[in-house]
Amino acid sequence: MLSAGTAFILYLAIAAAGVAFLDGKIRTPLLILLAGLAVKTWVAHSRQKAEVMGETEGTRETNAGPNGGETP
Repeated sequence: MLSAGTAFILYLAIAAAGVAFLDGKIRTPLLILLAGLAVKTWVAHSRQKAEVMGETEGTRETNAGPNGGETP
């Protein structure tokens, strides 16, 4: 699996190649697609990082229920 930094570098390289070699009709959708992928990658990386931080600090959420997880 690629790290987020590697993915961003690849998106940047593809975007640079697209700007250099493509015309306006296909360039704009390509840049929009790459921007969307970059945002999606950033969000996924942020969520994964938050989950790892939550598990290592012992603050992982549970579905405890209304009485705090105790049986009645």
